[in-house]
Amino acid sequence: MDLALLAAALTFLYGGRAPASAQRLEVRLDATAAHARPPADVLGAGVATYGLLGTRIDLERFGPAKGDYDLVLSGGRDTREGGSSWVSAALGGEWARWIGSIAARARAEAFGLWFREPFSYRAHGITIAPRASRSLGGLTFSLAGELIRGGWQTEDTLEVAGDLDVTGASLSVGRVVGTGWLEATVEGHEARNGALPGSYTGFGASYGVMAGRFGIRVDGRRWNTPAGGELGYHGTIGWQVNDRLSAHLTVGKSVTDPVHGSPGSFTATLGASWRMISAEVRRVAPVVEFAEMVDGGRKVRFRIYAEDAEQVAITGDFTGWKPRPMQRAGDAWILEIVLQPGLHHFGFVLDGERWFVPDDAPGVVDDGWGRRNASLVVEGA
Repeated sequence: MDLALLAAALTFLYGGRAPASAQRLEVRLDATAAHARPPADVLGAGVATYGLLGTRIDLERFGPAKGDYDLVLSGGRDTREGGSSWVSAALGGEWARWIGSIAARARAEAFGLWFREPFSYRAHGITIAPRASRSLGGLTFSLAGELIRGGWQTEDTLEVAGDLDVTGASLSVGRVVGTGWLEATVEGHEARNGALPGSYTGFGASYGVMAGRFGIRVDGRRWNTPAGGELGYHGTIGWQVNDRLSAHLTVGKSVTDPVHGSPGSFTATLGASWRMISAEVRRVAPVVEFAEMVDGGRKVRFRIYAEDAEQVAITGDFTGWKPRPMQRAGDAWILEIVLQPGLHHFGFVLDGERWFVPDDAPGVVDDGWGRRNASLVVEGA
């Protein structure tokens, strides 16, 4: 049954077609120092100071049906003598596509966790998490689901095993407030985890804002678990040091985890992420290319990847916002047009109804109605 759900999600997201050709590969090294309760603390290892070292490999593809595939490997160890140590791994993918005015996303992930000292605990499973979002009148509504199926096993004095079984859903409402993003969420989960099974429900809010190379985020959550009510909160400051290095500091209180039944605790983490490799697996041709001057204007070539579309058109102020068909060329859609000097706004329409603006298009801005437009400046002679 779980494999059938996974297959259905992949079929929906791929639509039976090959991935877009435009792809980029990134490899990151992550290092974190933390004072918190270690993961999967189902047997009471207590709060500790520990270190984490891991790597992330991401393969991202571009187009209307976007994808991001990642492999995460990490290990940690308690700094106390005789303290805990563990390793974890996760292999997953996230896909996104527009269905009319709805932005659909889904993530599928296989994970494993091995807790080795001072006791043995192992857990593994598959997570499927779909999400659908739509903007109405300046508000963005998101409905998300979560399905986790797997198992756990301990080998202390006796070998004990059980199921990991979590089913949950959440509803979020967000909007731009000032220069940041405010979001409120209600959620509920039903869990079997061998440590604290039962219902996990709650509500919370978060606010994040960017200021140059710095980002600030605060969040809070009221959480009801089989053990009672809890209050969780966090504050995070992120810093983009340069194009390859980023750092973050997080302080707050976590809440009980429904997956492993791990109790919440005070947390303080300082981490850094270094992008060691960033390469185009296949060349990503620019959305806009400028050519020669023609009759006082300039020839401009538009190109997007949209393998899952039967028809693609461009629309903008230079077409009177009426769709103008593009021509298919392999796995891309291309149109050349002569534009007069000045600022121009544009976007693309897929199959006559799906509005689409690539992430790498120039001058991408929100039009204030939940839709993005791109823009370009045509220079004169």
